[in-house]
Amino acid sequence: MAGLVLISLAAASRPQVRDLQQELARFSEAETQVQATFNQALQRARSGSLSNSDLARVIDAEVIPPWHSARLRLEGIHGLAGREARLLANVERYAATREQGWSVFSEALRKQDPQGILRANALQADADRQLKDLGK
Repeated sequence: MAGLVLISLAAASRPQVRDLQQELARFSEAETQVQATFNQALQRARSGSLSNSDLARVIDAEVIPPWHSARLRLEGIHGLAGREARLLANVERYAATREQGWSVFSEALRKQDPQGILRANALQADADRQLKDLGK
């Protein structure tokens, strides 16, 4: 009986392996929705119908939280090896860079910091490069 309990405890404590393709598809859906929200808000700001502070609020409330949740879900995947582990690490790096870019952009908008906007743009360009590299 004690051996059965130990086996059960060991199995429960092992890292959970999820279907990577299913999780990446789920992340992709979240990415599409979040990017659409961001792009719509950005267009509204560019057209003058949304102030910089309102754009920052949209980023903080409607862009970063769902993105962060999707990113954390990916980070919860453990136990992969080889090509799958490298792919996951690259997607996680991309997701973190994109999130950091939005955070820096939001802060720069609130502070009216042109240098911060440049840093945010550089982070977004880096995320775009990482995304392109994922497709190779």
